[in-house]
Amino acid sequence: MTRRAVTFRIKATLSRLPAAQAFARNEIQRHCVTDAILNRLELVCEELFANVANHAYPDGTGDVELSCMTGRDGAGNCYFCLRVRDWGLPFNPLSAPEPDLGADLDGRPEGGLGVLLVKRMADNCHYRREDGANEFRACFKI
Repeated sequence: MTRRAVTFRIKATLSRLPAAQAFARNEIQRHCVTDAILNRLELVCEELFANVANHAYPDGTGDVELSCMTGRDGAGNCYFCLRVRDWGLPFNPLSAPEPDLGADLDGRPEGGLGVLLVKRMADNCHYRREDGANEFRACFKI
């Protein structure tokens, strides 16, 4: 995929979530996408950012870096990707077990629904741990 990337780094606190969403929204709107794609991106951004803010840095706060990239894959499809990086605890959300959606709410363990939402909202997702950082990429066909 060829890329043009724009990056934004901020503190990983829930109070900074609106700034993170505004950054991603402003970048994707440059591509005249539908409201459906915009809404999917905003939900994914919220889930990924909140996971970092709530879980990546148990001993305090750290940074989160958002990057927006556009490009084409080998088949010529155009994509917009949101990359979320943090330097907190290692965590691959794609390896987390799928929640049992049929289980009774009282008996179901907490968590996992946000990751499921991200996987269903994005057209494809990738994770890697490199140089002490978690890097999650959610891509949307535009």
